[in-house]
Amino acid sequence: MTTKRTGLAARNSSIQAAMAASGDQTSQTSGSNGSVKEASLAPSEGGKVVGLSVRLTPDLHDALRRISYEERKSIHTLLLEGVDHVIGTRKR
Repeated sequence: MTTKRTGLAARNSSIQAAMAASGDQTSQTSGSNGSVKEASLAPSEGGKVVGLSVRLTPDLHDALRRISYEERKSIHTLLLEGVDHVIGTRKR
């Protein structure tokens, strides 16, 4: 008999399946405390990555989730695109 996964375990497995299907270049990894974090698979300068927390209003989060679903990209990838855009426009 199989049991239905609920809560965080179900969410994590569905996110991993969606990311695998989309060919996204990020992966979900589990921390030692059971938390899930997204790790970029793209090489970074010097091999180091800096973590950053982002606080969004529920409306902005819903908009990002909708775009993420429609474009089959992770929210992480969309945020990186936004950062690249802001940095690119300021380098003039």
